[in-house]
Amino acid sequence: MLFFRPNYFVGIKTPWTLENQEVWKTTHLFAGKLWFIAGLIIILGGLIFDSAIFAKVFLAIVFTIAIVPIAYSYLKFRSLKKKEQL
Repeated sequence: MLFFRPNYFVGIKTPWTLENQEVWKTTHLFAGKLWFIAGLIIILGGLIFDSAIFAKVFLAIVFTIAIVPIAYSYLKFRSLKKKEQL
């Protein structure tokens, strides 16, 4: 599996992913799985739904795959910070 180190050019670039290598790695593993599933749903949705409904489904999926990994990275960062404080 190919992994990039935290950088400003490729990947999910939040303050949390750029600061912590573990957050970077787990966020991108999670996002990769999420995006793969979303891609399958988009393909199936394009075959099943008419264009008006599919446009709404597509936008909902795109919004979800953009926001959820960011929230995940923040929650992962916070949980690691709490572990460090203990």
